[in-house]
Amino acid sequence: MTQFLNFPRHLAIVSLMGASLLGATLTTNPAQALTWNVAPGTKTDTNLPILGTFTIDDELASLPKITFSNVTVDGFTFGSSNVLLISNTPGIGVTAIDWLDAGNNVLSFVFNNPLTPGGGTILLNNVVSLYTPFNPGLPQAVSGAVSKAGSVPTVPEPSTRLGAAIAVALGAIFRLRRG
Repeated sequence: MTQFLNFPRHLAIVSLMGASLLGATLTTNPAQALTWNVAPGTKTDTNLPILGTFTIDDELASLPKITFSNVTVDGFTFGSSNVLLISNTPGIGVTAIDWLDAGNNVLSFVFNNPLTPGGGTILLNNVVSLYTPFNPGLPQAVSGAVSKAGSVPTVPEPSTRLGAAIAVALGAIFRLRRG
């Protein structure tokens, strides 16, 4: 232990910088999962409500993923396993989401503005968004909006924790050496 405490100061500083650099290199920016509320929404021909929420993992990514969905319309629920397609522009946000349930019901949300981690209220495009119950030949337009419901706190990557632990340990060693 005393040999380590006599470690040359300039090498110790270089080691600390290297550990910090390694931690920063290995750390990726954790994705932000954002939950969106669907309300108020309607199927325009019958005014049946469209309700529910969905959670997107990193709207700005090249391959965002819906991790949770319980969007219901006309008695049918569209879960995260029913997601058929997420259209997006990387770095800009999600522009459309298509669901297809086991009964071949299609629900398509096309947004007037992309969904981004900034949240806000985003309107559905009433012309393009649609719901097709059982009969793909008769799409029914949907209207409404989605709004940010909340976010899941980000969890530091393991390499970030390791880098922080190394920095704290080296700091303690330097403090012992000085004192």
